[in-house]
Amino acid sequence: MNVKEFGDIVKSKKSSISYLRNFCWLQGQLFCPKCEGTKIHVIKNYGYRCGSCRYSFTDFSGRYLGKLRLEPQLALWLIKLFELILTAFECSKQLGISYPTAAKAYDLLRTSVRFPAEGRGVFAGCRVEVDEAYFGGRKMGRRSRGAE
Repeated sequence: MNVKEFGDIVKSKKSSISYLRNFCWLQGQLFCPKCEGTKIHVIKNYGYRCGSCRYSFTDFSGRYLGKLRLEPQLALWLIKLFELILTAFECSKQLGISYPTAAKAYDLLRTSVRFPAEGRGVFAGCRVEVDEAYFGGRKMGRRSRGAE
């Protein structure tokens, strides 16, 4: 996606939500995530309620984006900065959010890359490179002759 297309998407909250909805619902058909009923009522603030089980949900309930609790525009900017390989610290400075929020978002994005849902998502059709890394402290105990 080029910069002009991305700028058009994040221009308003409504356009950001409509862009993200394409990834949330299969073929644009709304259904209840709890009972999979299709009789859905729209409630205020972009929410929905199932007509069968009365479960209230949003577009991002039960998804990685729903765990972030960020505005859709800010979430898209965060994904773009993640794609541009910026660190979580640099992303927090660029977007004006706290570092723990950016670090949590980066962790959720890495998880969504590792475990995609039904082959759909923000990174569908993209080439993703994952490198090996070892994180941890020094090994405790003896490390010379006589070590176990």
